[in-house]
Amino acid sequence: MQDCAVPEPIDRSDAMLKLVTECNNLDNLPVRELIDSSESVSPETPISVLAERFFAEPELEALPLVRDGFSWGLAVRNKILTTLGTRFGFALYARKPISAIADMNPLLVHQDESLNDVLAQAMARDFQDIYDEILVVDDADKYVGLLSVKRLVMEQGNHLAQSIAQRRMALERATEMQKLNETKSSFMAHVTHELRSPLHAIVGVIELLRMNFSEQKLDNIPKFLELLSTSSANLLTIINNILDLSKIEVGRMEVYTEDFVLGDLLQEVLETCKVLAGEKPLTIELDCAQPHILLSGDRGKVRQILLNLASNAVKYTDRGIITIAAEGGPQLKLSVKDTGIGIRTEDLDNLFGAFNQLEDAKTRRYSGSGLGLTITAQLVQLLGGNISVNSTFGVGSCFDVQLPCGQPSQPE
Repeated sequence: MQDCAVPEPIDRSDAMLKLVTECNNLDNLPVRELIDSSESVSPETPISVLAERFFAEPELEALPLVRDGFSWGLAVRNKILTTLGTRFGFALYARKPISAIADMNPLLVHQDESLNDVLAQAMARDFQDIYDEILVVDDADKYVGLLSVKRLVMEQGNHLAQSIAQRRMALERATEMQKLNETKSSFMAHVTHELRSPLHAIVGVIELLRMNFSEQKLDNIPKFLELLSTSSANLLTIINNILDLSKIEVGRMEVYTEDFVLGDLLQEVLETCKVLAGEKPLTIELDCAQPHILLSGDRGKVRQILLNLASNAVKYTDRGIITIAAEGGPQLKLSVKDTGIGIRTEDLDNLFGAFNQLEDAKTRRYSGSGLGLTITAQLVQLLGGNISVNSTFGVGSCFDVQLPCGQPSQPE
């Protein structure tokens, strides 16, 4: 049989790098987006009229001089009021057009120039020509609006802060995405190996059955059929785990409520675990003071939670005792305690995480897809309960589950 190909992990690092690049380019936005005002006056406006506006509007710093849509100059508040500050100055200039004392060579920038470039031009002016306002023009050199150098500096600072924060966030997300891709790749290698093993066994047993049947060696057929059944069951379990995880993650797993007897459910789990234990020197026991209590809840999911924990205990316990305990009531309390290999402290945080494997796919000792505990934790969450674990490496583990599983209104 050909080996199953491992799917290539989805690489989202390019998208993260693109986000980082966008963060780096935040200061390159066009200055047309930062225009403060598009107001203007004619170059022929009398100086006295403009002076009255400056006196009446303390927040008004400058007014562009525009004729036929084109920029002619800039009337700056400080220069105008300083010139008219003496009686002689007012008498000399009051009736003249504003173009007589305005700055007729203001800084003009194109509306598509970047924030950084415009600030560089503003700061490069001669000292006497440095003021807060900059005129913006379009492709036809027509006046578009007025910029404030102070606002440009503030915007640059804001964008720099945003850029640093977003760049850090993007890099963190890129790192997390890369780690997730690597983990998923390892998970796919693990699951592919697990799928391949029962498939190889099924193909091999079928070939043995064919050979023995053709040679009329019928004595071995029951043994081969048992092996075929076991391998098929293992394959089905892996596939069901993958499908269950997918359903949970996309929110398609539904909850069904029915009445069930707690003791009957425990007995089913016990018998299954005894089969899984095989020839292992294990004692598997039940601890339930109320085996006949009737409960109402999703029996199938409760059974799957308990069976996942119990079968996990069987897998990682070579000898000793496994205790499956349950207590009914307003909260259904379940626990599975074993004397197995235990769990290292540093692995406890990753125990219930999707795609996290505590053993490498090539060197692991124990078979399985590694999805059992992930699915168990998500089923517990789906039912509104909680799960916890206490473990000592080399001594054993104990998993505790609490589920809201009440008694039916009509007791049995």
